[in-house]
Amino acid sequence: MTGLLASGALRARPAPGPAVTEELVARVWDRQQLLGHGRLQTETGPEVQVVYPGWRGREAGPDFREALIALDGQLQRGDVEVHLHARDWDSHGHGDDPRYRRVILHVCLWADGAPASRRQDGELVPVLALYPHLRGSLEQALSWAAGRLGPREPCGQLSAALGRQALQDRLAALGERRLRAKALRLQAEAAVVGWEQGAYQSLLEGCGYSQNRASFLEIAGRLPVATLAGLIAGKAGARRRELLAGLLFGAAGLLEAGLPLLSAAGISRDEVARVAAAPRLLALAAPGPALAWNTFRLRPANHPARRLLGALLLLERHLEEGLVGWLVPAVRAAAAGPRPLLLQREFSVAAPPGGGCKGCLIGPERARELAINLALPLALAWGEETSDSRLSGAARRLFGAFPAASGSRALQETLGHLLGDGHGLRLSTAPLQQGVLQLRRDHCLRGRCAACPLRPLAS
Repeated sequence: MTGLLASGALRARPAPGPAVTEELVARVWDRQQLLGHGRLQTETGPEVQVVYPGWRGREAGPDFREALIALDGQLQRGDVEVHLHARDWDSHGHGDDPRYRRVILHVCLWADGAPASRRQDGELVPVLALYPHLRGSLEQALSWAAGRLGPREPCGQLSAALGRQALQDRLAALGERRLRAKALRLQAEAAVVGWEQGAYQSLLEGCGYSQNRASFLEIAGRLPVATLAGLIAGKAGARRRELLAGLLFGAAGLLEAGLPLLSAAGISRDEVARVAAAPRLLALAAPGPALAWNTFRLRPANHPARRLLGALLLLERHLEEGLVGWLVPAVRAAAAGPRPLLLQREFSVAAPPGGGCKGCLIGPERARELAINLALPLALAWGEETSDSRLSGAARRLFGAFPAASGSRALQETLGHLLGDGHGLRLSTAPLQQGVLQLRRDHCLRGRCAACPLRPLAS
């Protein structure tokens, strides 16, 4: 494709027909292949060197997250927003939206004379118009972006040099490294807060939807597991459940949103409200600002109140025996087969019978994630802590036997960067999927291409 760097006059070219969409512009930015080599130039003059264009933001907020770019040689990390026209920043209301306060570059097809965009905090974001930097015609670029995208570079070269089998071997090794890293994290937390509190924190964090996990983790800090266990000791049945509901939903600030759900689950809303308002019980929870809950475009199954009810019912089952006392024997039993689904079922929670609450509160996919991200690292860490090599081996063996889950957007995006759209690579086991996530977290999202573990090993 012949190079064409358009003059400044071409920036004012009228927009073509409706075939041009923001999604196509985002795909051009995502892969970078159709942009001129070297540095790009913003409307105000500073040059841009793209180290990592960012990962696609599928939730409300900027189009690309955690991009790594150099502006006039100064390395910056932040978000990137993509539009057809620079004026769309204002027409979409981004200048008044706090979700765009981490945007460091406003990418558009045409700048229309706009030198910069202003964030809510008053900072000016440089505008980069892609049209003058396209290699080839706009029609060629759009045709390419509308089709199957090839891999990002240098990802594609590394994957091709390795071959499919060696690529999967490296990914599986990264998956093992990820399991080990989670075990080390649990050990470090346990050294500070104790094993029960560490497991409790991981359980609540794992029950939260991705955008709400930090708030779920905050609940664990405000309402420690020892406090919960002490309050429900000797309580049974409805009273036990009402106490847990009042304490957890009260600490979360989700009482108003959660009362209809709790009532549908057969839990007395009046009693829960009374528990949550009791001065003696309120004094047991650490104070703090109201927790932030993201409910934008969430499916009902992912609402924080429903997720918290699932966590509540798990805690109701196992607080008395202790979370470590529950999970370590569960891993031993499941590893005997190995029977990974046996461990997965430990975390499944159906809606209580007799109420209006329908379906699973913790379904198979979430239960699987909790088994992999909590039970197995905990068993590995506990085995090393107690010098129980059989338990550590059971955790590793069970991890290797876990089948793959349905592919998340993060997985599919990373594989697309490695192999291109329509790659056909099937990640059949949990270690392979976890390996892709580890590669993404440690290298892709940080722009650490030079240290990529897929690079050829030194001879």
